[in-house]
Amino acid sequence: MDDTHTTRTRHSVARRRFIQAAGTGVVASFAGCSGDSDGGGGVTTSPGTSNGTKPPRNKFEGETIKIGVLGPLPQENPLGKSMANSAKLAAKYIRDQEQEADSDFLEQYVEGSIDRAALAKNYHYKYEHMLGADIEVVVGNTEATPATAKQEYLRLTSEENVDLTVGVFFSSVINGLMDLIAQQGVPHFTTGAAAPQPARLVSQEYEKYKYHFRVGPFNSVALAKAQLEFIDLYADQLGWNKVGVLVEDIADLKPFHDYLKGRIGKHIDTPVIKVTSSGQTNWTPIYDDLESAGVDVALVGLALTGQSAAKQWADQQRPFEFGGIHVFSQFPGFWEDLSGKARYIFTMNSVTPQTENTQFTQPLMKAYNANFDSYPVYSGPITFDAVRLFAAAIRETGTLNPDRLVNFVESRRFEGVSTIVPFAEFTGPDAKYAHEPKFTCMSGDTCDSPIGVPLWQQWQKGKQGEGVEGAGVMECFAPGPVKTADYQKPHWI
Repeated sequence: MDDTHTTRTRHSVARRRFIQAAGTGVVASFAGCSGDSDGGGGVTTSPGTSNGTKPPRNKFEGETIKIGVLGPLPQENPLGKSMANSAKLAAKYIRDQEQEADSDFLEQYVEGSIDRAALAKNYHYKYEHMLGADIEVVVGNTEATPATAKQEYLRLTSEENVDLTVGVFFSSVINGLMDLIAQQGVPHFTTGAAAPQPARLVSQEYEKYKYHFRVGPFNSVALAKAQLEFIDLYADQLGWNKVGVLVEDIADLKPFHDYLKGRIGKHIDTPVIKVTSSGQTNWTPIYDDLESAGVDVALVGLALTGQSAAKQWADQQRPFEFGGIHVFSQFPGFWEDLSGKARYIFTMNSVTPQTENTQFTQPLMKAYNANFDSYPVYSGPITFDAVRLFAAAIRETGTLNPDRLVNFVESRRFEGVSTIVPFAEFTGPDAKYAHEPKFTCMSGDTCDSPIGVPLWQQWQKGKQGEGVEGAGVMECFAPGPVKTADYQKPHWI
């Protein structure tokens, strides 16, 4: 057994199905399930392979590459469900694309329009791209607790022998997993949690913690920087002169709060900055303080208490606008959950069912909806991209050795993904936050190399012809390249 294998047990199952989707188009791969295909594109890396040579064909024939998903309550929670479904969708497309290509080619061959030499050439080419492996997705339920997450992580890595883990939403969970990730030596791609601590560990003790990468979203410090950039760009346009800041007292939002607290006053008048309880139920006294201070907008960082805060703001028709980082309003079902009272609430996000972050975003959204009769939260497209990034690394290196894969991933630029455009190369070991997508700025109005996310969405009543009449739509109002509608002020202000 060569150094492309780890010492963990490998599982042999069906043949030749894995990596082609990493070398061919996401859009093309949608044809098998959604019937929607523009062709072309796909995850690619630059520069080329690590040693300039292509891996031998059929290298992993008869083997299975296993992806472990760690999500909170993946059977019911939109965040966990989006992660699990999107990983399965990535695997399904990888298989379907190959099967469809095989079928089309075989049909042409039988009809006599392709000769044996062409068949051999095509057969060889496809094996160079998928390396003969099958793919399997195994889901673990973290129950949103560090203790359960550790149990599930060990089950996936020690019993299921996965080659990659993806997912995790809560900061406390990913922070609690970092020593296990180091111990197991299995690459992990975070696709939900915004905690900056894992990246700091990679920077400080690289050899120990190098197996952790964040595919998205940006960490909470970068999100705070984006919040300030947003204020600089849009406060005047939106008529905001004073803001009040409300941030929930949970570990996930503490770095966001701490970064803003000492800086936001230099960008805009901020008479109120409050840390709110994670068990807050009565928002009236807090809103009274904001109203007395004469703020134009409540800039919030809310997760667990977001629904009650939004509902009471709408019911009381407070004379200030409302939004910021509002996790519940990132869920496509939020309009129905609040019986339409989500209208006018805005939030930072990575992607929505309406946006076109890249040419692959809308085909992915349509395909997800066709398969699961719903739309994913941002953690879904990021997980979909993470599986394909890992596939691209294996396809181009021809290795399953974790250390070599880590070296490859951290030295390449990935393109053709559905969320962050372009997917900048990961930050290196010497960065303050290592193995993170490089954050430059949100908008081209701010710097020469904008990322384009985070984007800013607002819940608006759908226009005639947009889905169910009167239903809510997650419209993006900033930044310009992904804008789908203008911002709307509450009708009572």
